[in-house]
Amino acid sequence: MKREFRQLRLSQLDRNVKLARSLPPRPSGGWLASAREALGLSQRQVAKKMRVSGQAIQQFEHAEAEDRITLRALLRVAGAMGCDLVYVIVPRAGSLADLAEEPTRARLAMSKASSIQWRSKTRNPKTPTNWLRMKHCGA
Repeated sequence: MKREFRQLRLSQLDRNVKLARSLPPRPSGGWLASAREALGLSQRQVAKKMRVSGQAIQQFEHAEAEDRITLRALLRVAGAMGCDLVYVIVPRAGSLADLAEEPTRARLAMSKASSIQWRSKTRNPKTPTNWLRMKHCGA
């Protein structure tokens, strides 16, 4: 992807990340059960719309609470309750732009480290000038 389009995409996604961070954490029983209860629906009612058993809805809710549910199942159950599924990938810290810059920072650090190693191999490491040069470079 071209650099300018990549930067545009990063800024667009970062706006969405800010919105996602304002959302509350997932309820302890999961979103499916919480939404169903808030809507006043029973497991049997949701199951009827999906043409599955009430036990299947219970299993879906349990699987979601334990992080074992598929996106397809979440979509199906949410749709049966008249809802949409929305998910987002959010960096643990900072923005996506910050996270995207990490490989560049790592390459620069590696480049600096390999430069220091090369200097130490090309000269006698016990000579004062080499020690000063390595110390100056951050070794």
